[in-house]
Amino acid sequence: VGHQNGVRDQDDDSYWKELRDFFESGEFPSRLGTDKARLRFRKRSQRFFLQHNRLWLAPKKSTDRLPRKVIEDRSKRPELIASAHNKCGHRGRDATY
Repeated sequence: VGHQNGVRDQDDDSYWKELRDFFESGEFPSRLGTDKARLRFRKRSQRFFLQHNRLWLAPKKSTDRLPRKVIEDRSKRPELIASAHNKCGHRGRDATY
């Protein structure tokens, strides 16, 4: 379940570290003490994959979208978003046809 601005409940440094460790070692995080908790974690991890030491979010099966790179460092996200916004055809407030 997400919150406003599309930020997920699991979006913190420890979640991404646990997910990365799970893909690298195949072992569940030690905090998951029950089978139900491990199953929930495995289901959440199914759309992610690790390739070339980068964590990716795979698209849903019914779309033609490409995988999206997970930016694990939350402090870098605003800078990357602003850069993409400014470099991808942003023409300013007075641009008209």
